[in-house]
Amino acid sequence: MSERSELIRKLVLNLHVNVIERQILGILHEEEVTEAIRAILDEQGAFPRRRYGPSVYEGAVITTDNGQPEVTWERPSPLNPTVVADQRRQTFANMDAAIRAYIDSEWPRGIDGIVIHR
Repeated sequence: MSERSELIRKLVLNLHVNVIERQILGILHEEEVTEAIRAILDEQGAFPRRRYGPSVYEGAVITTDNGQPEVTWERPSPLNPTVVADQRRQTFANMDAAIRAYIDSEWPRGIDGIVIHR
């Protein structure tokens, strides 16, 4: 894996890179982000990996159900963060479409101030 690929992976997993890493990355392309997410999905089966604990994870998660890519959006109740207040699930024809929906939903302005170019 190249240094650039490793930095993109770090960015999509941690949602942050330092100033030097940001300079190394420069411009970020959607295809690069898609490749990083796809690799993580192949390894872990979900992106981002669900965090286990009492609180509901707020945001989107990509998974596969019977080979079909799926994105699930959840948000917790404002009065009780351990209860799901709203959930929406969408199945996609292919993984690229699911990843694009995730990027459009979760990172419309980029990641950590780094714009994702199409």
